[in-house]
Amino acid sequence: SNPARRGSQIVLFVTGEGVLTPPQEDGRILGLDQPQAAASVSVSVGGANAIVVYKGAIFGVTAGVLQINAVVPAAAPTGATVPLNVVIGGVSAQ
Repeated sequence: SNPARRGSQIVLFVTGEGVLTPPQEDGRILGLDQPQAAASVSVSVGGANAIVVYKGAIFGVTAGVLQINAVVPAAAPTGATVPLNVVIGGVSAQ
């Protein structure tokens, strides 16, 4: 009922990103240091590649949760069910 518009930024929360840089202890509550995913991260919306603006940890959340900020591409299709795909280190998740 409130789709993200082309050119807007979406925020995704994922797990299973693998090692962070610098490495973190599993389950540790993260402070102001915001480690980044060591593996490559890409996002596509409806098959169109999005620009990943941020791919890192979140203040106050446990290590292992990754926030991804991405810009919905201008070429993304519109509609009620547009597929979203995240690829981390070559592994795809929908």
